[in-house]
Amino acid sequence: MQCHTPFFPGFNHAFGRAPKSALKKLEDARKSIIDLLPGQLPAVFAEALPLESIPPTEGARDRHFCVPVVVWSMISRGFDCGTLRGGLTEFNATLAALGLEKVASNTSGICQARQRLPEIAVTVVHERVLKSIERLIPAREGRTLFVDGTGLQMCDTTDNQSAYPQPTNQKPGCGFPVMQQVALVDAHSGAVVDAIDSPWMEHESTMFQSGLIERLHRGDTLVADTAYCSYLNFALLQERGAHAVMDLHQARKRDFSRRAQEHRTTWAKPSPGQRPEHIEECQWDALPPAIEVRYIRATLERKGFRPVHRVIATTNMDRSAEEIVREYFRRWDIELCFRDIKITMNLDFIRAKSAVMARKVFWFGLIAHNLIRWQMLKALFGRNARRISFTGALECIRHCASIIGSRSRRVRSLLEDSIEEMIRAEKLPERSGRHEPRAVKRRPKKHQLLTKPRHEMVTSESRKQK
Repeated sequence: MQCHTPFFPGFNHAFGRAPKSALKKLEDARKSIIDLLPGQLPAVFAEALPLESIPPTEGARDRHFCVPVVVWSMISRGFDCGTLRGGLTEFNATLAALGLEKVASNTSGICQARQRLPEIAVTVVHERVLKSIERLIPAREGRTLFVDGTGLQMCDTTDNQSAYPQPTNQKPGCGFPVMQQVALVDAHSGAVVDAIDSPWMEHESTMFQSGLIERLHRGDTLVADTAYCSYLNFALLQERGAHAVMDLHQARKRDFSRRAQEHRTTWAKPSPGQRPEHIEECQWDALPPAIEVRYIRATLERKGFRPVHRVIATTNMDRSAEEIVREYFRRWDIELCFRDIKITMNLDFIRAKSAVMARKVFWFGLIAHNLIRWQMLKALFGRNARRISFTGALECIRHCASIIGSRSRRVRSLLEDSIEEMIRAEKLPERSGRHEPRAVKRRPKKHQLLTKPRHEMVTSESRKQK
């Protein structure tokens, strides 16, 4: 047999191969992680959340459930409203497609991986998605932000009850812990900028002053309901160079002449005895003794209904009254945002046995929500996406992502363009002043209510006592 090698046989084995460069090692590690990522969502959102932006855990062993895999696994649960076992099945399907050995069928491994995930990694991923959203929005002088609170139920465990107690009107063993979330939502993109949690008995305005107000910058406008309309909120916003647009609190007098549509008044600083505990004394003393507030009378008229009258309080003295009224009546968008998160994405009940894991599940749900908002903005070239269906965009991404990874590069590019076209086609009709009553038409099933702890409850055999 003739040898075509210019060296002696075994020459290269004796001296070994050239060592890999650091770049080659990084590329090999990146490829091994990409192969293990569950589903095809990482390919769809590679621009919004690159793999390099997910911080690794220092000193962690080489595992199947590394940080990027766990992060995308939890984000995927927000898209398909699935269970933890469904995520494990998806991961095993990925391993089977690569010809690798599957992990154990019980969920213990992925549960431990989710518990090991540091909360700082969740914050870094959230901030990276927000930066991707900001890059799609055209340059603007100031943002318009909505703030409001909502409640989420949790599993009835000892850890959840100690961190987020159930309402006092519910019997022990018959209720659920309630986590209150106060969120800050961008009016242009619909993305959740930040959120803060607390037990249900905390006032929303106190939570806003404790953490969310730091998110407002000079030139921003905060739109809120009457619960936030106070001297302290107006003064703190004015101190940061931001403006307030809120429904006037019912305790304040509405001094209007018959024909006047707006006027200006002065709010005096409350006495030092009314200083909240979370406000430092030096911070309270630095607030001005009085602030000037502008009142605007607004009327919402709809055919067949009585007109709705509102008095809007604002610190913006320069903008026209029509613009401020229009901005205030857009406040309902945050309620629609909560509906998308809680109902469409199935986050109204958080299935986690510990408070730490419940916060992680909620935040990854917010990250999934913001990724959908990013895709909607990208489809509309950065324009406002208020008239696009969130549910339609979610369904479009969910079904197209299931086939995008198994195609060639050219077909994948066509599929990404078709995703944007289908999202642009999901337009909502204009429903100005629509009444949205909190009522359901379908009657619940006739089940007996749990009025005692489960081990003490005795069910009735008669349907009349249900």
